Amino acid sequence: MRNFEAHTKGTARVHATGTLFEEPADPVGAFVDKIGVLTPEARQELDAWRAGEVVLLTCVAFAEVDAGSGRQRFTGQPSGPHAVPTHRSATADLLGFIDGSAADDLLAALGIHGIKVSRFDYYAAPHRIEVGDVVRRRLTLD
Repeated sequence: MRNFEAHTKGTARVHATGTLFEEPADPVGAFVDKIGVLTPEARQELDAWRAGEVVLLTCVAFAEVDAGSGRQRFTGQPSGPHAVPTHRSATADLLGFIDGSAADDLLAALGIHGIKVSRFDYYAAPHRIEVGDVVRRRLTLD
C-alpha cells in the first residue's frame, strides 16, 4: 500500500474526460477566428445554417479534475465550426469530429499548468460526449 500512496501523492483525480459540442454564439466570428477570413465555403455553410439545413457546432475536449480544491473543468482549444446536416442522422458526423489528438493536447496542457495527472487515470476516466438539449432537439442522433 505504501508504494501506491507514494506514487499517487500529489496527483490530481480525473473524474471524467470527454467532448463538448456547442453552437457558437457568433457563427460568423467563429469562422473568422478559425481561418482568419470568411471563405466562400464558410459563406455557403452560413447560408445553409440560416436556411435551417445545418446546425453549426464547435467541439472541444474537456477534463473534469480535482487537484485538491474541488472539481474543475478544463477545456482545450475548440475546433469548428462544423456544419452538421439536420435532414439525416448526425451521429456519424459528431463522432467523426472527435479528435483523439485533442485529448492528448489537453493532457499535455494540464501538465504545463502544473496539474499532475496520471496518463493512465486520464485515459481510464469515464468519457462523455455532451450535446446540449437545444442542439439535441434540432439533430437526429441515433
